[in-house]
Amino acid sequence: MTTAETEAAATETDVTRAEVCVVACAEIFRDAGEIAALTRMVRPHVAVVTWVGGSHVEHFADGEVGIARAKAEIFEGVEPGGWAVWPYDNAHAAILKAAIEKAGLQSLSFGWSADADVHVLRADIGAAGTELVADVAGEEVHCRIGMAGRHWVSNALAVLVIAKWEHKFDRKKALAYEREVLGRFDKTADR
Repeated sequence: MTTAETEAAATETDVTRAEVCVVACAEIFRDAGEIAALTRMVRPHVAVVTWVGGSHVEHFADGEVGIARAKAEIFEGVEPGGWAVWPYDNAHAAILKAAIEKAGLQSLSFGWSADADVHVLRADIGAAGTELVADVAGEEVHCRIGMAGRHWVSNALAVLVIAKWEHKFDRKKALAYEREVLGRFDKTADR
């Protein structure tokens, strides 16, 4: 998808789905400044960065640092008083946190560290999927992820943060939302 196609899609996006659109926009950038422009068009109430790594590195002379700065642009267009969701354990978390503070947003983190707002208590990663137990603002949440791998656990934590942010912490609703958007969760474990 080209930048022009992305901009056209963003302008036609239903405002109630803005969060989903912005998450998608963060995954299709190629240059510094693109995410900021797209985020300002949709003005979400929450923006999520799931991870900063080597994807898109060929577009940035300063490597992953440039990618982190570009992804942090997503916070620039969030509505005043809005929320930023970010990966606490990422090597570039300081860049994300600085952008969140500059934008004056409320912040919720996720990760493997107990210092993250939503964090892993236990993750049994197997070939057929992952059994996750997470601490979500003091509540122990059990779920099954239909994919194996630490990055899928991190993505699941981001979804749980969003569900908590909505103040409607309903595991089944959060997991149904994840299935609709990414199709990666099997079901909520009833424990």
